Amino acid sequence: MNLLAIETSGHECGAALMADGQMVAERRVADPMQLLRNLTSEVIEMLAQQSLTLGDVDIFAVDLGPGTFTGLRIGVMAAKTWAHTLRRPLVGVCSLDVLAHANGPGNDRLLTVVRSRFGTAYARVYTGGQVVAPADGGIACADMAGIARMVAEAGVGTIHAVGDALARHAAELATELGSVGVAATMGWGVAPSPTQLAALAAVRAARGEFTDAMAAVPLYVAPPPARPNLRIGSSAADIGG
Repeated sequence: MNLLAIETSGHECGAALMADGQMVAERRVADPMQLLRNLTSEVIEMLAQQSLTLGDVDIFAVDLGPGTFTGLRIGVMAAKTWAHTLRRPLVGVCSLDVLAHANGPGNDRLLTVVRSRFGTAYARVYTGGQVVAPADGGIACADMAGIARMVAEAGVGTIHAVGDALARHAAELATELGSVGVAATMGWGVAPSPTQLAALAAVRAARGEFTDAMAAVPLYVAPPPARPNLRIGSSAADIGG
């Protein structure tokens, strides 16, 4: 079984290929600003090096977001078009879940934070691999103080944070978490990678958790209006936890 994963939610854009449960290839798009022009050619070349074509792909996977607006549109459109045209199943996943799956082993309590705008971040809290905050199972969008309050209100006393929002906000987030009594460690400050997406998609595919290709859309979560530190904006996402 060949699984092709398309990751364009952040600054680690590219594709990864799994064959029979083993990661066999990965290709990064060197310049994300040229993603529209380069994604298809990079994917086709990566497959060709494995003596494959798009027609040999059994399952397509794509990161639905949240993440960069333009990147998500390009990645989701490519994956859903290929899946629909070739009549293959599609696995659509949340970027926060990709980070949680990649960093979950050894971290029972995990906070994933993906960079947004205006000093905010998209966030989820996981314990034992399950989403525990936001309480509605959605995705929070708040500043660091709002995220810290969400963690504390979830009753989590210790947390390990990962995600590209840490590249800008690690110190601030650690301070805010400490102010509400949460002991935190800061992990990798990077966005999901194509191989991380492929690994989670393979697990979801094995469980039969597929997405309707024609209904798949990028997951956009708007930052709260005005002063984002006043409240947490949350968007429910029916794409797994």
